[in-house]
Amino acid sequence: MLFFYPSLSLYLSISLSLYLSLSLSLSLSLSLSLSLSLSLSLSLSLSLQLLYCRVGIGYHLQVLSNGTVGGVHEPTEHCLLKVFAMKRGVVGIRGIKTGLYLCMSQEGIAHGAVQFSSDCLFKENLEENHYTTFSSLSHPGIYLALSHKGEAKRGTSVGRLQPCTHFLPRRRDLFGGPPPHGQNILMASLMMVERGQFSNSTHFAMGRRENVAILFF
Repeated sequence: MLFFYPSLSLYLSISLSLYLSLSLSLSLSLSLSLSLSLSLSLSLSLSLQLLYCRVGIGYHLQVLSNGTVGGVHEPTEHCLLKVFAMKRGVVGIRGIKTGLYLCMSQEGIAHGAVQFSSDCLFKENLEENHYTTFSSLSHPGIYLALSHKGEAKRGTSVGRLQPCTHFLPRRRDLFGGPPPHGQNILMASLMMVERGQFSNSTHFAMGRRENVAILFF
């Protein structure tokens, strides 16, 4: 009786082909997984943020559960904010801890509200020094601002060129604190690109290092 035995080279060739196929499949799966993770991480980094005001010793904007808006030097859980686009150049701001929307009254008083309204719409503008200003869409010329003591200033008494109206978006570190200085990736530009305000993030690449926002992984 005759038996047919496949050659060793054929066997090795088939094994190698299967191995390479499985390796390629695994590599593509890992690549896709990492890409999705990075995309999600970047998306969360851009949407959940701190807003740092350069006035005085420097304050992080916060929205308390009683609706009070102010600032603290060291960020707390009330400082974590979600900035979301409503239309080109217009955003809403919501406190993550309280769920309250940041609003501006006709009198220029910033406060937190449960219900979203036209008073909660802000025009977002990146200034020449790479800080961002937020002015009321419903009440033109009224700006979000903090005092040298970290209290909310009346928006009718300030202007866009004053440091008290200048905010720097900062990503909150994975371990609960703000990111270290020196990671000079233009987070502010990336945020505005994500919200469709610029076609790319190169507009501000020549900015001074100490004046740009930071993104830290």
